[in-house]
Amino acid sequence: MVSSPASPRISLSLRPSFLTRIGSLFSAAAWSGISEIDVDLSDGRLRNAASLARHAADANVSIRAIWLPERDPRQHGKQRTELPNIIASLADAVSPVTIIVDRPTDRADVHQADLIKALRSVLPKTTSFVYVIRPVALLGTREHLTELTALRHMAEEWDLGLALDLHGPIDARWEAEAAVTKLRSRLVAVRFGPLTSRPPGRGRERATARVLSTLADSMYDGVIAISPQVPRYRLPTGRALADSCLETMKFVQSRFSLLQSSLPTRIEYESWHPNETQRDGPSWR
Repeated sequence: MVSSPASPRISLSLRPSFLTRIGSLFSAAAWSGISEIDVDLSDGRLRNAASLARHAADANVSIRAIWLPERDPRQHGKQRTELPNIIASLADAVSPVTIIVDRPTDRADVHQADLIKALRSVLPKTTSFVYVIRPVALLGTREHLTELTALRHMAEEWDLGLALDLHGPIDARWEAEAAVTKLRSRLVAVRFGPLTSRPPGRGRERATARVLSTLADSMYDGVIAISPQVPRYRLPTGRALADSCLETMKFVQSRFSLLQSSLPTRIEYESWHPNETQRDGPSWR
């Protein structure tokens, strides 16, 4: 039997602007057929557990993951005491299966270790934790790739997943293909921003295309969280957002279909190369 090509799960990442109503985002998910939501707590409006639960129920969607705000060294104590209570309230209301947090700076990162310990104490044991690599860390240096390899080894040792965030400006020199390959064996989620650069020339659009190609090439079947952007000539209504969601989903799925249509299936590949190890991810083209 021949295996079919892998395809990712599509989630809608909620990062609303002040011009966008939260209800419109949930409506867009329902109208575009997206059943899972990623919530970013950087927006304070998304911390209301009762409101999130009501919107999710009305749209018949589930909260897949909660992304914690980017860590602020000036707020370590406050984050360690406030965030667990906020997350506990949200978990009771919407039951997320994944919590996405900033990666530790190193193995001796006491502040991040304390935060995760506090979160584990208030969440169900079935909740998974995922370390995220933010855009600011996606640098075009060889040291960056070495750090990613070390991070992957740590994730393997601690049985943690990794997430890649491409929502912000990225170093144009960033080696997207090499970086994704380094992370691939532990990569469970990738968050994209708008697929076109606004304003242009900041590296993210090209990086997005390269990452999508690499993910499709490696048979990635994890989560892709999309953050569609409504054209400037349209108001950010639920219908306009749904159109953007559908356009983005179609683009992502077409990239996977296009690239995987010319690839050997996993069973075929393994039958041709039975002894080849793939520690850093599949290498076939």
